[in-house]
Amino acid sequence: MKRIVSGVGILMVGLALPGCGKDVVAERGWRDVDPCSLVDVAQVEAMSYNSSGDVTAPQRVDRTKTAAADVDSIGCRWGDYVTVSLIDRNYGSGSPVSRMEPGMLPSVRTMDVGGKSAVVTEEKGGICNVSVFYSDARLSVTIAPATSKRAVELDDTSTASCDAQQTLIKSILDRVKLS
Repeated sequence: MKRIVSGVGILMVGLALPGCGKDVVAERGWRDVDPCSLVDVAQVEAMSYNSSGDVTAPQRVDRTKTAAADVDSIGCRWGDYVTVSLIDRNYGSGSPVSRMEPGMLPSVRTMDVGGKSAVVTEEKGGICNVSVFYSDARLSVTIAPATSKRAVELDDTSTASCDAQQTLIKSILDRVKLS
């Protein structure tokens, strides 16, 4: 009997050893992300007409599944300058499509941002809208600097609008921490 108990004790220690010294972090879901923490106010102020806190204060814009909206989303907007949303990629059972895929968006082009592929859905006159796909969510970022802060003409449809926002988009992606 003594031998069995000590054998079990060794087995238990052996099972515990592989986890020693490792940081075990639970998988974070997209609904756990605070979209208002993804952008610094200073980043928004750089795009606004003035640096008033009223203009750049973040405002939550969450949406839950309803008859009109078949997907959940969480988001945050800073005036008209920056909007960040995380949108469920899985649609409800009544939808003809079960899951949002990158090819379903009206794509202008794709671009690499910090090693992630971003689908550009709007790029004109300094306005940039990109989406990045994660396993269960789509991150949508819309950036619309004040007209006086845009580095391109209003009718410019070149890659300049989103290329100019790569630093902001990358900082948002670095904070999301989803797979």
